[in-house]
Amino acid sequence: MSTLTENLGLVKHAFGTEGWGDDMNANLDEIDNVLADISKSNIFINPMLRFWQRGTSLTGVSGYNYLADRWEEELGSTQCIVSRQEFNPGQTDVPCEPQYYHRLFSPAGYLTQSGQRIEDVRTCAGQQTVISFYARADRPQAAGIWVAQDFGSGGSTWVLVNNTSYLLTTSWQKYVFPVNIPPINGKTIGASSNLYVGFNRVVATEDVNIDFALPQFNLGGIPLPFKPRPEALEELLCRRNYRKSYAKATNPGTVTSVGVHQLYAVATGTYMNPLVIQFDPPMRTTPTMTYYSSASGASGCVYNVTTTSDVAILGNSSSDKITIPTFPTIADNLYYVHYIADSEIY
Repeated sequence: MSTLTENLGLVKHAFGTEGWGDDMNANLDEIDNVLADISKSNIFINPMLRFWQRGTSLTGVSGYNYLADRWEEELGSTQCIVSRQEFNPGQTDVPCEPQYYHRLFSPAGYLTQSGQRIEDVRTCAGQQTVISFYARADRPQAAGIWVAQDFGSGGSTWVLVNNTSYLLTTSWQKYVFPVNIPPINGKTIGASSNLYVGFNRVVATEDVNIDFALPQFNLGGIPLPFKPRPEALEELLCRRNYRKSYAKATNPGTVTSVGVHQLYAVATGTYMNPLVIQFDPPMRTTPTMTYYSSASGASGCVYNVTTTSDVAILGNSSSDKITIPTFPTIADNLYYVHYIADSEIY
């Protein structure tokens, strides 16, 4: 007598049952469909590197910085360069036809790393996971995958989960690393806790360019097929952590009135018709707000269109629904302002 499995309803045949071959093929098709659906839930955000709201290159800075949405750069020198690169259409070295890949220039002798802080240290705690990605370098270079549980501000001391070395070559290769994430029994979890996954951790022996693409982080013991999320959904996930008033391809601080917010003062002083910006979806946390003049690109300013001059903002207020903060106004004057809202984990 045949029975059904509990979760997927797959047919379990008794010995000698006829038609088992057809039913077995149907079972395999069902399993394949389920695995394909699971693979859409890549834990990384922006793994296709489609969104770069801050710009497409980062130079002249060191320390921890963001460029591509959700991807944090650890740069040991101001000589480091991070940039967006573009695949040739139809290339076959990296599957799924991605448009962009990430390039990190690391000068000799300095520590560099690119990674993502995955919200909430509870993520994957006590579970088996697999990290996979494609990478290459313009010269052979030893690198490392680095995984840590960060328990956040006021939380327990961070835990190093994995620090595995691998060799980058001059050709695109797929790298796969099974990682067992420890349980968090007895730990204290503080604000902005996260699971950090770092790629291509190097202290370069020579100046080197390192490229990576299609990072995948999934539960289980094997790397699942890479399935891109719908672009609109991916953008919403990015905007939960960082958003701007500027057009997608426009860097913050650019002189432009495209996407600008307008305010009209009805009295002299700090009173005006309020401009409320509703964040949809809401930000991950109360964001850090930065305001820009549309005419000069100066931060901390609005632009008085009537007098053609910048005016410094006096205070800052922010939440899931923000009101542009106060500044000295002139009655019947029109003001323009741009903004960025940042809720990334640092």
